Amino acid sequence: HHRALETHRMLLARPAYFEFCERCKQLPHSMSCSLDSFLILPVQRVPRYNLLLRQVLRFTPQDAPEHDGIVSALNMVSSV
Repeated sequence: HHRALETHRMLLARPAYFEFCERCKQLPHSMSCSLDSFLILPVQRVPRYNLLLRQVLRFTPQDAPEHDGIVSALNMVSSV
């Protein structure tokens, strides 16, 4: 993420790239967000998955067939 953000900021010094990014922000799909905003999304998402899986696990009985899969997913997300 940091490398992509650094590269993006470096490229913003180029007028054509800057103009491209500004045009992209105007597109309805971008919701007026900059590329910086989109680059941080995956970084923010992992902690949210951790919280979500903890809550799901809290309300999943230990004898439920999904229990082991949830534990496994939580372990994977926690190791990132």
